Amino acid sequence: MATITAADGTALYVEAHGDGIPLVFSCALITTHENWRPQVAPLVAAGARVILWDYRGHGLSSAPTDPDAYSMEQVVDDLGRVLDWAAPGQTAVLGGLSFGGLASLHFTLRHPERVRGLLLVDSGPGFKNPKAQECWAQATERTAAFVEKTGQRVYTAKADVRDAAQLKKALDDGIAQMGGLDIVVAQAGIAGMKGDPPMQAWTDVINTNLVGTINAIQVALPHLKFVHLVGKLRM
Repeated sequence: MATITAADGTALYVEAHGDGIPLVFSCALITTHENWRPQVAPLVAAGARVILWDYRGHGLSSAPTDPDAYSMEQVVDDLGRVLDWAAPGQTAVLGGLSFGGLASLHFTLRHPERVRGLLLVDSGPGFKNPKAQECWAQATERTAAFVEKTGQRVYTAKADVRDAAQLKKALDDGIAQMGGLDIVVAQAGIAGMKGDPPMQAWTDVINTNLVGTINAIQVALPHLKFVHLVGKLRM
């Protein structure tokens, strides 16, 4: 675990595990390096050097107050500095979820000589329709305005999402500490499977994702309130 300095002085959180082929994981927007935690141990055991980091404004990295400090060009430069720190002089596999995949693609286009492979999960090249991009940007601004208005208090807990009792306890503990919760988010990490995995391995994947989602909804339902929204539904 360490902190490196970006071109503009922003402190970026980084960590690296193991030796071997460098594999840099970039998270989705508004998430942190912890989303990749379940993948670290099995990939290190397989011979990879696993590198995690937080974007500026995310997780354990600093958050510049100047809006101009946030751009794809800056993310690409930050990612390059992460590589300089974790795997100097080596080519790396870039892995990314959603926005992390997009950032990895942009880095590869600018620095193909530094990339030996891409691992893209639920990602793409970005918006092709300018109107769709503008709608997304507006939605993001509304979310940011809501967070700034209501504050940024967050409660986190680890639980087996397949176990409704564990989820309920985590939720109850959060409510007790925070006095209430406006949003409940449950996420699961799945370690990669090699070769011809047994049926039980696939069952575990289904349980962790589908059953986990159902359990999260069920434990949250008693705490939800009905809100009547007046307006037209836009698709």
